[in-house]
Amino acid sequence: MQKIQAMVEEENTYVLEKVMLGFNEGDFKITSHKYKLNATLHTKFTKINDPTIPINKFDFKSFKIILDSTDEDKLIGN
Repeated sequence: MQKIQAMVEEENTYVLEKVMLGFNEGDFKITSHKYKLNATLHTKFTKINDPTIPINKFDFKSFKIILDSTDEDKLIGN
């Protein structure tokens, strides 16, 4: 998590390379979408400026909300 935090800034747009796509299963979900992207040690983030991509299209949660969550406080219910 710390590596990703150092590479990205909230409210910016990035091209991601070398990510894994998986089903969004488990107790802690940061989005209600059916699939999720998983970063690996080789994932690359390239910051871009593309005004055609809407900033508020996705339902992402902030790093603070993710890190502050507990077993009793799940991010998004099943």
